[in-house]
Amino acid sequence: MVLGFLLLFAWYQNREIRALGWWAVGHFVMCAGCALLSLRGFLPDVVSIDIANAMILIAAGIGWGGARLFDDRPVPMSACLPAQSCGCSPVSFRYSMNRSMHGSC
Repeated sequence: MVLGFLLLFAWYQNREIRALGWWAVGHFVMCAGCALLSLRGFLPDVVSIDIANAMILIAAGIGWGGARLFDDRPVPMSACLPAQSCGCSPVSFRYSMNRSMHGSC
């Protein structure tokens, strides 16, 4: 969380470097995902596992997009959402695991 605020402050000082803003947002999304993971047992499993893991994957995509911006490359928005772009989100993985355990195709 502290690193997210430091990156946000650095981006506020020099807004020409857009990657700093992306990295700050990525760290905040990562912190929110980790907070949801830590609440496992207090929240429903869909929120505390599936959505939290999806948020962590999205944060990784946002960090990758920030690295591309830092190198002055275009950022494809579909690639910044790795969980949804490849179709392997934790929700679909759980669904496929339930199907394979029950033996239905």
